[in-house]
Amino acid sequence: MNRDIKKVINGWKMADKFINEEQKKRLPEMSPEESKNIYTVLMEGWEKNKKDNGNIDKIKKMRINEIVSLRKKLDKLYWEKYVAGGKNIK
Repeated sequence: MNRDIKKVINGWKMADKFINEEQKKRLPEMSPEESKNIYTVLMEGWEKNKKDNGNIDKIKKMRINEIVSLRKKLDKLYWEKYVAGGKNIK
């Protein structure tokens, strides 16, 4: 397997593990108000974008933008935690 592909897959695994651990910590502590706020934001996003429901090209473009945005956040997190923090990972 290509070395870059292995790095990407390992990065995804690390991100999944991090997200799952954060969810395990966060969800039981979440108040009903916080839950409602998250729901409201999700519904606002749905309402804003539901008119594009039949436009697959626009939906694909929005999804790509979401993935790129997430990747930038994960790269920043990785850099801060493992590179700039001086920790070595395998």
